[in-house]
Formats: sequence, structure tokens, C-alpha cells
Amino acid sequence: MQLSVNWNNWLDQWDKQQERYRPHREEGLQTIVNIVESVVTNGQGRVLDLACGCGSISKRLLAQLPHLDIIAVDRDPVLLRIARGLFDGNPRVTVVEADLYKTDWAKALAKSQFDAVVTATALHWLPATDVQRIYHDLSTMLRSGGIFANLDWMPIVHAPGIGAITDRYVQSHEAYMARKTSAYPSWSDWWGAVANEPQMAEELARRQQLGGRPAEFMPASDWHERELLAAGFSEAAEVWRCFKSAIVIAIR
Repeated sequence: MQLSVNWNNWLDQWDKQQERYRPHREEGLQTIVNIVESVVTNGQGRVLDLACGCGSISKRLLAQLPHLDIIAVDRDPVLLRIARGLFDGNPRVTVVEADLYKTDWAKALAKSQFDAVVTATALHWLPATDVQRIYHDLSTMLRSGGIFANLDWMPIVHAPGIGAITDRYVQSHEAYMARKTSAYPSWSDWWGAVANEPQMAEELARRQQLGGRPAEFMPASDWHERELLAAGFSEAAEVWRCFKSAIVIAIR
């Protein structure tokens, strides 16, 4: 007999692990939620949670906008297992496995347009050419006036002295959080716990066979702005920043 798994706890530990490396991540996620709220009507609309991971953005969206319909997409079997467990029985959320490294990833989605596409701390794992391709894909999936919001590492490169200050801040934040290891697990701590969870053994084995190598492509926000405009968006701009992290939004 299998014991039930506390999927909310897995997400909570994931979020704490992420916060360890990203100062004020929670503020950035809340900003994305507020951006979505500004473009949907009466709290209703369709949202694509791109590279959704365990469901961090989707959970926060539904807490504030419970009448949204969300499609949450990722390629990682472990993170998708947590998301499916988290949203099990919720008809507002559809969790879909799709590989952004592949040109046909969007075929896994039902053909419909979205009011918003959101993503956080994910696209830097893709090389530049894949990000450009995905931006073109998204421009066809959003309704006119719909928005795309991307929270990710977007370092300051035009002012190297200030960039160095932001680097030191992030490093000192990580060192501080590392001293609170029981509250904020490390990346290896979190994945070590996954390895000890029997109910995710199959997903972990599948994850270890995934192709595609993380790129760690982290250009400045103006690169994203240019590429989004080139992909067919009408406007694009950085709207939030915390040292090395920023949010760029674009309007279709």
C-alpha cells in the first residue's frame, strides 16, 4: 500500500530552494500574477504557464484569480508529477508534457488562443535560437492585446560596475540563505529528497534520460525586448527588477 504524498510540501520546498538562489523571487512571482490580472476580464481568461515546473506560478495565479483556465507545460517528468499531484481534481488546470527543445512542442496543446503566457526562471536553460523560436511561436498563440511575461536572470551588462554590485548582492544572499539550510534546501538537497521518494522513482528515471543540455543563456533584458518585437509583438519592455533578476513583458 502506497502512502499518500504531500504535493503541496514538495512545491513549498521547491520554492524555498529557488528563493535561496534568487533574492525576492516571491515578489517577482506576485508581480507576474498582478500583470495577468490587469489583462484578463473579471478575473477570467486563459493562461499558458510555460515551463511550469512544479506549478509555482499556476498556484499563485489561482489563489488570486480562481476563475482562470490554465494550461501548465513542462518537459521534466519529476516536476510535472508534482504539478499533477498538486492540481489533481482541479478542472481549471491542465498539466501537459511538452518539450520546448523541440520545434513541434506546441502540438501538445489544444488549439486555442491565450490571454497571457507566463514563465519564470526557465528560459535561460535554452540556447538563444530556441528562445527566438519560442517567441515566434508565442506570438501566434496570444490574442491581440494579450501579454507575455518572463521573469528570469537578466544581468546588467551596460554598466559593469553596477553589474558587479548586483553579483555581490546575489552571492551574499545565497551565502546567508545557505546558513538556514533547514528552512531553505539547496538544489542538491531537493533532488536528493526526490531520489528517496519511491513514488517518483519512475519519473526520476525518465528525467535522467532526457536529451538537451541546459544552455544557461542569460542576456540582458534589452535582448529579450528586441527579439520579442522581431517575433511580432507590438511592444516589449522591462517592468520589474531586483538586482540580476528582471521581468520583461510584451504585448501582442
